[in-house]
Amino acid sequence: MTNSNARHAMTELALMCYLMGMGFDYRTAKAIVESWETDDSLLAQGLLTTD
Repeated sequence: MTNSNARHAMTELALMCYLMGMGFDYRTAKAIVESWETDDSLLAQGLLTTD
């Protein structure tokens, strides 16, 4: 696993954990994070990467 893949996986995990802590179930949290990955404004700001 490359560093960018590991960083991407850890970012997804952290975001999902945050959402689950806010009360979302696993499937909903995963769907939200996946929808964020296609958000051009988040990608442009460098908050998320598609690597």
